[in-house]
Amino acid sequence: MDERIERIKSWKRGEKKGPFALDIMPTNKCNLSCLACHQRSISDKKYYKGELTLAKYKQIIDEASELDVRVVQILGGGEPFLRKDLIELMEYIKNKDIRGYIVTNGYFLDKQNIKRIINMGWDEISFSFDSSDSETHDYLRQKKGSYAKIMKAINFFNEEKKKQNKDEPKLFVNYLVTNLNHDKIKDLVELCKKLGIEEINLMHMLVSSKYGKKLELNNKQYLILLKHLKDASILSRKYKIKNNFYEISEFYKNIFNKKSQGIKQICFEPFWHLVIGTSGYAVPCNMSLDNCIFPKNEFAENIKKKSLEKIWFGKKFENFRKGVLDLENKNSLCQECCSNIIIKSDSDKKSLEVEKG
Repeated sequence: MDERIERIKSWKRGEKKGPFALDIMPTNKCNLSCLACHQRSISDKKYYKGELTLAKYKQIIDEASELDVRVVQILGGGEPFLRKDLIELMEYIKNKDIRGYIVTNGYFLDKQNIKRIINMGWDEISFSFDSSDSETHDYLRQKKGSYAKIMKAINFFNEEKKKQNKDEPKLFVNYLVTNLNHDKIKDLVELCKKLGIEEINLMHMLVSSKYGKKLELNNKQYLILLKHLKDASILSRKYKIKNNFYEISEFYKNIFNKKSQGIKQICFEPFWHLVIGTSGYAVPCNMSLDNCIFPKNEFAENIKKKSLEKIWFGKKFENFRKGVLDLENKNSLCQECCSNIIIKSDSDKKSLEVEKG
């Protein structure tokens, strides 16, 4: 049983534990204008202001270490490497003996930064791919040359890791499924094999703008996707590339069988996961990105006013936890839950041998 599951089990026994994972979003600024991005629906300029300082992040990491956080995930928001002090923050995380994970579009990973990342012992980097071919990727990212940038970064990581005889950071791929790339999954596996990618994570697109609406799968494309996922699963087993193909297939079957996209099952996310947005608002799961900036519900807390410990064990988070243990959960954040959380919750339920209600 992994440590994350052990944390959940402790809560079930009445032993309250600190979060296993902490997500931080250093910036909402981005150099790309991806067609599926939620930022296309945001007009308030406050979204891009109020970033926490490096000193504040170091304080947060200190408090996280005291709560025995084992993983810090640097997400967006925007593109993390637009922060000039990001590498220093990553080094600070590793100096606390905490595992590090980061998602990036790869655009700003030059040789100097890559060498520092390898030297500090950073654990995992996930690159955001939108296609196995440059034309589709660059179109969806709305930036010509973005595919070439990501390929260059990955290749240099592999060269430098080989030169230093190091296995870390592990290289992963995040792939947002749209109607322009749903039939390229097998090609993606082939590409990842060539690039030394160890894990592929497919994600369902949450529609947040008119641009995203145009990228939704129809019924015919959904059936094509399922066929490609089956073929890609066989190929990925051959190449020993980890993936979530089976889980995402089941997720899509539920959607196209007209089942609700929102969680209709017990969720354990807020028992192990804490998320801090760009401006300092903390929420109990990473479905709450907008609430990290514009807190619209009763569960958000401000890290500028309270410590991590007081937020994590506080009344607001406790109320949220009570909600997600109810199969008729009415928490507003849960009604439009994303594929990754639903898949992980289902896996957690099986690991904990929790019966369905």
